[in-house]
Amino acid sequence: MGFCENYTDSMFNTEVGPTFVGLKNIKDVLVSKEGVLFDTYTCESIATTIIMWVMGFVPQILFALLQAVWFTDTKVKLKAQGAYKIMIFMPNIITAATVSVLFASILNYPNGPVNQVLMQFGIVDEAIRFLQTKWITRGVIGFINFWMWYGNTMIVLTAGVLGISPSLFEAARIDGSKEFATFNRIAMPLLKPAVATQCIFAFIGSWNNFYTPSMILSKQDKYTLPMFIQLLRGERFRSDYGIIYVGLVITVIPIFVVYFALSKYIIAGVALGGVKE
Repeated sequence: MGFCENYTDSMFNTEVGPTFVGLKNIKDVLVSKEGVLFDTYTCESIATTIIMWVMGFVPQILFALLQAVWFTDTKVKLKAQGAYKIMIFMPNIITAATVSVLFASILNYPNGPVNQVLMQFGIVDEAIRFLQTKWITRGVIGFINFWMWYGNTMIVLTAGVLGISPSLFEAARIDGSKEFATFNRIAMPLLKPAVATQCIFAFIGSWNNFYTPSMILSKQDKYTLPMFIQLLRGERFRSDYGIIYVGLVITVIPIFVVYFALSKYIIAGVALGGVKE
């Protein structure tokens, strides 16, 4: 259907197609009316989705690795670890819609708490439209993704570190290896399956995330890919199914690419876990 023109026009109560049009739908999705490649709302939504995933996943995996090291290091005895783990895991069980509404209210214009504090202390003269600025909204959604899934990632990586034989770390210390070098050369190679798994889950979650961006984003040029597909599907008078199917294919392809690129680490981890000492 992606190679056909097939749409319904509810205003005039007519249906066109399906008529084979070749690569026209793909061209309409990737090339602007002025003939500029990748200068379309679809490509902009893809870039926005990828940027939000990077903003959420990179700090998520870094902080989770750092916490996993602290919690499993016998020399660093952190107190109240259980309470801390519960606290950072709590956002993961809250619905995305609830968290999105919370942040939208905090950054609301002009009466949101952030604007009120900034104006009260004289930092700004007038309220700021935070949710109308492209990079601020991207950062907010990236932070929400990080905040909600950081606890889950930390627990998974902590379990991965605990699954490594302590004798490997002890042997490294006896040989004079520093803590960072020990973690980098011993723990990290063995944690690749866990990191790859979390990367796949984070990418799929961010790539298919509809609720959070829909609560935060209001302008079409800031839409993520799922929001843009929904926009095409929900046009008031016309639904062009050919372009919709092309958009759906574009949505699915990166998920397969990421999965097949990282699946070898997961398979290697399963094989490694099945070997008994």
